Order: sequence, then structure tokens, then C-alpha cells
Amino acid sequence: MPAIPIISNRISFGPCTATSRLPRFYMEDYSLIGFRVNPYGASLSILRDHGYRVEVGNPFARIILDHFQQIPDVMRLLTTHDIRCRFADLAVELYQG
Repeated sequence: MPAIPIISNRISFGPCTATSRLPRFYMEDYSLIGFRVNPYGASLSILRDHGYRVEVGNPFARIILDHFQQIPDVMRLLTTHDIRCRFADLAVELYQG
């Protein structure tokens, strides 16, 4: 089952922090794709209320999906509830020099 990160639009950094580990082998164009949402707390509540499994961590949560084909359903659900949501690269500020 895919576990996809969910992070607030208000956080200026991705979920890659000084203590994060990169994959053992990765290309220089490493990406971590996930949901950027605002408001963050409301989006987690909506997902839970609609039967999605959400694991909350710091600085981001993860939504556990049965399959990747559910991503458009999640986007539609959140935008229907006035949540600003985009599916994007969360590791854009990761220096790989």
C-alpha cells in the first residue's frame, strides 16, 4: 500500500530534514511526491472522516492508500471541501551538490 506524504503549504521546506535519509542509490533528480495542503489540520480531519487512514508525524503526515489510482479521488475530496491541494514534489529544496 502506498504511503503518500501530506504537508502544509505553509511549511517552506519539504519533509527532507537534516535527519532524513536518502535512498542508498538515487539519481541527482531525487523527488519525493506528495500532497501540499492548506489548511493542514482540516485536510487530515476530512480524510479521516471519509475513511482514509492517516498517520500523523512531524513535520508531515502520510495517507495510506490501497493503490495510486486513489490520488485523483483524494484531490477531488479535498478541493470539494475548500482545501487548497496540489500533488507536487516535496523535496524541491533538497541540495544535492
